[in-house]
Amino acid sequence: MLNVSGQEDIFSIPHKDIPIGLVSMPWASANAPSLQLATLDAIARQHGLQTERHELFIDFCHHITPSLYSRLVHDNEFTLEWLFTRIYFGEESGNWLDDFESVRPKLDLPRLDYEAEIIEGLQSAAISFLDSVEKNIDWSRYDIVGLSLSTQQLGASLALARRLKQRYPNLTVVFGGSQCAGSAGTAILKFCPYVDAVVRVEGEMVFPELIRRIRHGERLDGLKGVSHRTADGTVIEEEGGALYQNTGSRPFINYDPFFEKLEHFDLQNKITLFLPYESSRGCWWGERSQCSFCGLHEIMKYRPSQMDFVLGELEHLAERHDYTRFYAVDLIAPKAFFDEFFPIIQERGHDWTMFYEVKSNLSRDEIKAFAEAGGKVIQPGIESLQAGSLKYMHKGSHALQNVQTLKWAKEFDIIVYWNYLMGFPGEKPSFYDGAAEKLPLLHHLEAPFTIRDVMITRFSPHEKTPEKYGISALSIHPFYNRILPVDQDHLDDFAYIFDADWELKDQIQDYTGALKQACKTWQAAYRNGAVLDAFPQEDGSLIVKDTRFGEERRYSLTPAEARLYTLLGEKQHETKLAGLLRGAAPWALETITRDGGMDDLLQKWHRTGLILSEGRQVIALAILQKDEEIASQLAARAAARRINNEAIVPI
Repeated sequence: MLNVSGQEDIFSIPHKDIPIGLVSMPWASANAPSLQLATLDAIARQHGLQTERHELFIDFCHHITPSLYSRLVHDNEFTLEWLFTRIYFGEESGNWLDDFESVRPKLDLPRLDYEAEIIEGLQSAAISFLDSVEKNIDWSRYDIVGLSLSTQQLGASLALARRLKQRYPNLTVVFGGSQCAGSAGTAILKFCPYVDAVVRVEGEMVFPELIRRIRHGERLDGLKGVSHRTADGTVIEEEGGALYQNTGSRPFINYDPFFEKLEHFDLQNKITLFLPYESSRGCWWGERSQCSFCGLHEIMKYRPSQMDFVLGELEHLAERHDYTRFYAVDLIAPKAFFDEFFPIIQERGHDWTMFYEVKSNLSRDEIKAFAEAGGKVIQPGIESLQAGSLKYMHKGSHALQNVQTLKWAKEFDIIVYWNYLMGFPGEKPSFYDGAAEKLPLLHHLEAPFTIRDVMITRFSPHEKTPEKYGISALSIHPFYNRILPVDQDHLDDFAYIFDADWELKDQIQDYTGALKQACKTWQAAYRNGAVLDAFPQEDGSLIVKDTRFGEERRYSLTPAEARLYTLLGEKQHETKLAGLLRGAAPWALETITRDGGMDDLLQKWHRTGLILSEGRQVIALAILQKDEEIASQLAARAAARRINNEAIVPI
């Protein structure tokens, strides 16, 4: 029985003095160490085992230069996988560059924005990298080597696995990670004979027991969530097991090998670094209502970690590595953290920088608490600003909520990393009516970083219940046949991205084209420093500065109008405005009523773009600022971040 409680092991593992090799290959982001390897190392230490970590993506980053690696790692993932799968499969995978360019248009893949000579040069660079890795690391030190596979790491991992098994036939090679979830893990085992076992579940649940059985020479039968190969070559897939819950018993992680490697290659000042950590797993919203496009698998169940443990681990990392730029890998921030965790960070005086994925229904106080704790970047899962689209994708948020989040984030100088998704199967073109015309009103708020049609992914409702969305002819993305020349059954089990047909698919560009162009205009306006700022005056009035439409405009709001506009800083229902203003400032309501009435004032603000409505909900769009000079500096800094394309998050 596997013990994950932190108590003394009920089994003994032989050869504890022999280290386990843990490997992460290209194309992991070079902006962050591997949390996966660090976590397995902590679990190993908890059970008296030794590991040696090899974050070989850093080696390759150094090999081809950090600037080129960073440029490539954000490219289409098929392109990157093809580089190494072609090495593994040889000529079976076809002519790398010519084939890509021939199929790119019909598969709707982006044009490569770098020279063909660079791509061809990468092939020889990848081979020399593998040669160096095989030669310069003493793999004979290990009886077990585990490779962690996340996005874009399959090809390089296959190539290394073959070299290791051919040179060290008695070495046990194990794959694990998110790219091995579900049927994909078993498929890898079937088309790659150089892998002995694949962990398809969270590694903490099986890692010590897996090591024990391998080193005792025992069969892996019954080890839940592990696919394995028997002596006669038969592939066995064990059913999945329980999910891991971090009870705070494991040792703190560290990133010692990563920092040593940065120093060895003199990369400390050549990449923008983040330290990843984890405070929860799963998604508390998706557990209730999975978004239609969300490709999470069985890890959907929400499991927050103990807050004291998370805080202790961050303090440990900050002291150990003298670095405090933290990146939470959580799928969604724990709700309790806004009331407890972030205020504690502020109270302790930690000078940290933090990133979190959040839901877009945060209150102003929650965003403020995050900012005061060092929160600099959020990814709120906005996805859209159309009411119909948001409802259709089951986001559980409203259009003005999303605008409100963008507005409050701007107020507290928080970067909002978000995607604008379009082209959903089964959607109505009417969802997009008037959407493009509204966007110029938002040019002062953080524009979407990416604008794209939604992908159909494994484990999503689109894939699990295609008939609900009018999807027909669901099949794996055609590009898998280009990068993995294996049996179709294996491809069907491995693929994560799918192609499909549905009514109106061929018309997506017709009804989304105007909105996509409006989004690009928004991106340009934000890079140019568009603002809509409101400055309170001593007499209670407001002066509003507006550069969203190119030329500068200024508006003056009387003290009474300013009180109403301030109330609209949070979205309100039109029918409740009079009551709210009466409770906050009855004199202001009397003045507005005498001067023409609230309806006329709201219509005036609509015409000038100072407010935005969705149904009967309305919100003020201007950002309240104290000082015009400081506001100009903040706007310039925000624009510069987008112009320089700073590394916002390590993805």
